[in-house]
Amino acid sequence: MLSRTASCLFWMARYMERAENLARLLDVSQQLALMPGADESVVAMPLDIIDLREQFMANGKPLNAEEIAYFLMLQHDSPSSIFASLKQARENAHVVRGAQEVNVKLTDR
Repeated sequence: MLSRTASCLFWMARYMERAENLARLLDVSQQLALMPGADESVVAMPLDIIDLREQFMANGKPLNAEEIAYFLMLQHDSPSSIFASLKQARENAHVVRGAQEVNVKLTDR
């Protein structure tokens, strides 16, 4: 039981870190896109960095800042989105919480 709890805690932290890093990447790319002379390559930079340009283009959406931000933040069926990372972190946290409740009930006897 301890190894499962440790594993879930590790993956919870890893998914949280992944979501935070992707949010920072999006923030930096949005700031760069606001600079004078910025072109489409700056807007699409996050897709290239995490190698998701092909997956984004398969959706048939236009390559603009709003669509890229939605794809990387809130896309439900993309395992690399911030939404998916936070969902996985939450599921791992629920496993840990459930394991702690079982341990408390067993020790109360």
